[in-house]
Amino acid sequence: MRYEWDEAKATVNHAKHGVAFEMVKDFEWESALVNEKSATMKKPAGKRKLVRPTPEQNEQINAGIAADPDTRELTAKDFERMRPAADVHPEIVEAYRRSRGKQKAPTKIATSIRLSPDVLAAYKQTGAGWQRRIDEDLQKIVARRKVKQSPRKRGGGQFT
Repeated sequence: MRYEWDEAKATVNHAKHGVAFEMVKDFEWESALVNEKSATMKKPAGKRKLVRPTPEQNEQINAGIAADPDTRELTAKDFERMRPAADVHPEIVEAYRRSRGKQKAPTKIATSIRLSPDVLAAYKQTGAGWQRRIDEDLQKIVARRKVKQSPRKRGGGQFT
């Protein structure tokens, strides 16, 4: 299989995540399992789902392993020779560890909001942290105003 990519994007990706696009050439796409249902459904952030093969799929996998002369069952000696990933590819492990994980104590709620293009552009031009700055500016506005409970909607309110 032939792969092509934008070198500028590949360089940025490598600098940011420590993973080179060239690694895709070594991936065994034919043996990858994909659960069509989970591949098209949105999953909550941070949730990973292990897809176990059915008994029939497991038989096919084992038959493929047995038929492949380059593949064999690992022995106890193989396991003894194994080393931690951090020893073999420290750059990949470090990139993974640097990635942001789940918040320990979530203080904000993810939401979707429509903004005018000029407002969004102005905040994005300020660089990294632009979403935090939008939140800070909105908090200042809320602090200056008192929320008056609306009699028509439960939980609704108007700024005064």
